[in-house]
Amino acid sequence: MDSLPQENITVYDALTDILHVNLEPNSTDVFDGSRGQFSEYSNLLSQGRSCDSNFANVNSRYLTGCMTTLHSAQIIKRFAGTLPGQTEPISRYKRLSLNGVSPTLRAGTMRGMGQFMAPRPIHPIHNRCITTREAARLHSFPDWFVFYPTKWYGMMQIGNSVPPHLSESIGLTITKILN
Repeated sequence: MDSLPQENITVYDALTDILHVNLEPNSTDVFDGSRGQFSEYSNLLSQGRSCDSNFANVNSRYLTGCMTTLHSAQIIKRFAGTLPGQTEPISRYKRLSLNGVSPTLRAGTMRGMGQFMAPRPIHPIHNRCITTREAARLHSFPDWFVFYPTKWYGMMQIGNSVPPHLSESIGLTITKILN
């Protein structure tokens, strides 16, 4: 990557070109993207990168990890009453603010430890939790990166990862110090 952004990337910056994707819950993992233009942030994430075909979505028209969660009417109503930047009082899920930055996305617990999914933020516009792809964007993964297809494992992969931009910053700093 030629230059990493020095300012905070807002939720809007990360999700602008996929902000209005709201597939039917549990319908599909793949969004067929005649999505128009990629956002500047999306292009920056994928800039100058080669990828291992085991982890790459070879057809860049498609975005994987887009399956939404089926919430009950009661949960949707609670999410609808949660303002951006605020925490929903029962689930303790935070609603993302378009002008804000994402909280740290954490992994859940493994088998034998209860196998719980970590709290996922509430989408800034839709009354649902964010998808794996939205979480990936917030953690600076390029769109070509494919996560495990189930929401639980995909979110766990993201939550256990070191975000690529952070990894690159650390690597560049170490290289600078060593040189």
